[in-house]
Amino acid sequence: VGPDFALGPGREGNINLLRALGREMKFSVEVIPPFTINGEVVSSTLIRQALVQGDMRKVERLMGRYFYLGGTVITSDKRGRGLGFPTANLDIKPQQALPGNGIYATITHIDGKQFPSATNVGIRPTFGERKRVVETHLLNYEGDLYGKEIRVGFVQKLRDEQRFPSSEELKAQMGKDILEVEEILAKDLK
Repeated sequence: VGPDFALGPGREGNINLLRALGREMKFSVEVIPPFTINGEVVSSTLIRQALVQGDMRKVERLMGRYFYLGGTVITSDKRGRGLGFPTANLDIKPQQALPGNGIYATITHIDGKQFPSATNVGIRPTFGERKRVVETHLLNYEGDLYGKEIRVGFVQKLRDEQRFPSSEELKAQMGKDILEVEEILAKDLK
């Protein structure tokens, strides 16, 4: 355990209580110093803060890997397809930790293969929606994904989610986002 370990109701139990329980139940307790990277103590709180801020490079440094979301592709309103950028919408549980709202360069894993992708986490403000969604546009993918299990690895945030005056302006920005995703992932997908 770490030096600030606590357990039980109100976090009243401490390391001494854990050691006493260990003697009684025949297990040992070892207190280890905190693990640091660049002077920061690595903790779940620090990782969640970086996740909410969309700092996916920091999340990767702290975790030693990309942050992944996995889930089943569900049917949606097919709005992305109508804009020329079909998306795979993930069935995300309400308690799932998510990156902050925005557009991300991602790597999507399907059936043992990986594809560059652009992922939106947010509420789709251009269309006046309020429900938070995770939708991924896979570059260079042809096929039906409904009902498939996919994993989306978040590499880097491109920009915050924003409301556009028209769907045509949104479509133009999505084209720019795709070009930026290709540039970012050229280094990560080798």
